[in-house]
Amino acid sequence: MIPIHKKLYADLNLTIKDIANVVDGGLFNNVHRVTRLDEHFYIKSFTNEAKTQGFPPLPTSASQRYNVAVQLHKHAQKVVTDHVYVPKLLASDSDNNAIAMEGAKGKNLYDYVVNDETFSFAVEQASHVLSWLGSLHKLKNTNTTSMNFNSKDFKKYKATLQYKNMFEFLPRKNLENASLFLDEHISLRDTLLHGDLNTRNIIICEDGRIAVIDFEQGQLGCGSHDAAYLISELVIASFVVNEDTDALIDELWLSYEAIPTNPDKHMRFRRHLCFQVIYRLKGPSRNIWTEHLTDGTKAKIEKWCSREFNSRL
Repeated sequence: MIPIHKKLYADLNLTIKDIANVVDGGLFNNVHRVTRLDEHFYIKSFTNEAKTQGFPPLPTSASQRYNVAVQLHKHAQKVVTDHVYVPKLLASDSDNNAIAMEGAKGKNLYDYVVNDETFSFAVEQASHVLSWLGSLHKLKNTNTTSMNFNSKDFKKYKATLQYKNMFEFLPRKNLENASLFLDEHISLRDTLLHGDLNTRNIIICEDGRIAVIDFEQGQLGCGSHDAAYLISELVIASFVVNEDTDALIDELWLSYEAIPTNPDKHMRFRRHLCFQVIYRLKGPSRNIWTEHLTDGTKAKIEKWCSREFNSRL
């Protein structure tokens, strides 16, 4: 029994005999995996500060990110495809900023992306997720006022980390257009976004389904941001497995937007993609995403980023 989660234990009919283990990871939260017979649940409580050094103080409270997580998780559960679903939100506790969710048995998509032998499988699974993501972004939501209030400052926080702080790696001639793009990104509120759609938040389940998890970094913006967030990891891996990077990007974009009709949205996607790739090379969490790369591979990716920035900005 985790004392502060007494309410969630009661809601789930758990007892002190049900084992709770700490789960590694979670930059802005604490996670426990609770096992009962052959079932398992995850209990997540949101924190008021980042758990990893190098991240500035959070601009939003645990309560705000709890509210974002609950609202967006419920919203995303409405979208189910032949391949992708969102595990059930089983209970919530606003007093302790904690939620309990259904467990998904399987492996993170990340484990397949970084393996040469399973890269093609990873691309196929990512394509399914991007198709699901396109459906999520088309889903209407009437409670955008609450979402904007609770997420707008966190969106600016991440924009500083992943965009503004990367300006030092851009050619000087690109800085003005980069600033304009960043301002546009912060101001757009067209779509409800996952906000942190990386391969560690995608579970390839034992039953063949794909589970998407972790919605507390949800925000309002352009859907191209979510798509680029995921595709950036596959772009990086393409340099390791010697895949055609540009062909891969086109393939994955068409999984998200099967009938491209908005060139501005596609341009935003390519700009987001540049920033997300360079952030995974240079940002404070680079040891997670790209520390395994050789210096030669990193140099190739940086060269690609420079070329893309020159072309897209």
